[in-house]
Amino acid sequence: MRWRNPVRRHRQPIDLLVFHERRRIPVGSQLYPRRWMNESTTSSVAASCGGVSTVIATPSWQTGTGVPAARSGRYTSDVSFSASNHDGYFACMAAISGGGCVTSGGSFGFIIFSGTSAAAPGMAGVAALLDQKLGAAQGNLNPQLYPLAIFAPAAFHDTTVATSGVSGCSVSTPSICNNSIPSPSSQTVGQAGFLVGTGYDEVTGLGSLDVQVFLSNYGVSKTTPTVTVTPTPPASRRCKPCQ
Repeated sequence: MRWRNPVRRHRQPIDLLVFHERRRIPVGSQLYPRRWMNESTTSSVAASCGGVSTVIATPSWQTGTGVPAARSGRYTSDVSFSASNHDGYFACMAAISGGGCVTSGGSFGFIIFSGTSAAAPGMAGVAALLDQKLGAAQGNLNPQLYPLAIFAPAAFHDTTVATSGVSGCSVSTPSICNNSIPSPSSQTVGQAGFLVGTGYDEVTGLGSLDVQVFLSNYGVSKTTPTVTVTPTPPASRRCKPCQ
């Protein structure tokens, strides 16, 4: 599947993204804790990504503050999780030598993992908690995420320029308020990315989850009843002649 970057308008693949229309799409964002970080080096690119599909149309439910009005295709990502190596996840994995957390001689070994390897199972864990709470598998959560961001915005930690701590933010300067990539020879932009903003953006989606608020509000009906008033015409009356 091929993708394009809406800023540059040229076709390119989005790295490290497993896409299926019936899966949540979390991005492994370098969040600190409500901004994103770029851990790219001179030899590798390690940062959040986002974009729009040239194949799948924008779903009817993908609406809300920050969702591009152009509706050019399926926008990603939907949500974000902390995934920086700076504050990676503690893990015990018996399959990895020295990483099984088995105590020996008064000490033990463990591993630290991050990136999509942390974000995807993190969202899977939240989905499992939701299934447990509601007593059944919920299937495709995506259509509920965007209305939830409107009716229960506290369920998402929105990532904005203000929370990034950057002043004078510009996509031409790679920083923690965008996911622009520096050029190989300097800190000036090599490829323009996306600015973070109020609501949805193509760096961190709707933001990271406040899991407790998310679980408490998911599936709760927030529809406003429509009241229709139909006037009833008065009954016909005859006037009696005056006496």
